[in-house]
Amino acid sequence: MNDHRIRKSVSFNVTEELEKQLLDFALSQSENFSGYCKDLIMAEMKRVEQRSKRKIIKLNTSGSISISANEFETMFALRNT
Repeated sequence: MNDHRIRKSVSFNVTEELEKQLLDFALSQSENFSGYCKDLIMAEMKRVEQRSKRKIIKLNTSGSISISANEFETMFALRNT
């Protein structure tokens, strides 16, 4: 029988409080751990894709240029170092 699935395991050291909390939380969110992990990965993929598409500098129809405040602060800080 050809399964066509790749399995990846996730281990949690339940003697470490943070890892136990992570496991308990994940199990409380869904009975389908695999599906829950896939949902988290999908959300991260979308977040990364949106960030890469975000325009930092935009040319307005009036001909002016606008830049995000965060990007301006980053550029200004780099210029003054």
